[in-house]
Amino acid sequence: MALLVQTWDIPAGRGGREEYALIGQEAISTVLAQPGVLEFRAYRNPLRASPQVMVQIEFESDAALQRFLDSFSYGDIIGDLSRVGCLNIQSQVWTGSPVVPTPRRPGAH
Repeated sequence: MALLVQTWDIPAGRGGREEYALIGQEAISTVLAQPGVLEFRAYRNPLRASPQVMVQIEFESDAALQRFLDSFSYGDIIGDLSRVGCLNIQSQVWTGSPVVPTPRRPGAH
């Protein structure tokens, strides 16, 4: 399992926010169509502090995540976010822990 975590701030201007909403839906579809993508999650910061948005994209393997990062689709998504006025775009890449290789939940030992 590999995880891509991205954060950013939503465009300040109304026009940028409207275009952001449009490209966001297209970007989600694009991400979900990528080989090796298992899950897409999106969050908003309830305190409205920076960063305002966080997305998590889970991949079946480190190789699948790397293919996505190297893809034109990923470059287009980041370019579109920048073009409409998203600021403070940051990315983190995580891989599974050898100590806890599968998720743990309360009550399950």
